[in-house]
Amino acid sequence: MRATHSSPRIAFAVAATLFPLGVATLGCGAGGTTGAVSTTGTASTAAGGSPTSGSPTTGSENTCTQTLTTARLKMRAVIQANQACTSDADCTATGLSAMCFDSCSAAINKGGAAAVEAVRDQVNEAECKTYQSSGCPALPVPPCAPPGPPRCQAGICI
Repeated sequence: MRATHSSPRIAFAVAATLFPLGVATLGCGAGGTTGAVSTTGTASTAAGGSPTSGSPTTGSENTCTQTLTTARLKMRAVIQANQACTSDADCTATGLSAMCFDSCSAAINKGGAAAVEAVRDQVNEAECKTYQSSGCPALPVPPCAPPGPPRCQAGICI
């Protein structure tokens, strides 16, 4: 079960975990806002602790953070590998998510949908089970703006 929370502090903490280089797109869809995010001191917030505690309330902070990072990277990689297109008809929307995280949606080519689902199943069986069995807290579902219809732009589904 995932809790929904719209606090900007939580959104930034989750975004900092997703985008460790310090830039995050908030709103997760068309019209999202881009802003700088400090990655110092946010991992414990993203993992469920308070920003001042330095440790999560449940689970091991390193285990939680590393497991989520691996899960997100696997999903992002399969999505990026399946975004080539020649026309709008080639593209479809898919969730950039698994059982243990939700990062809104992405556009992929229809031919890659099975590969994305296969990796999502693998992530659910490996990383998400580890995340849950380690006592890591449920992350809030981000406030995703409804995506526009997927389209092909410059050979990439967006």
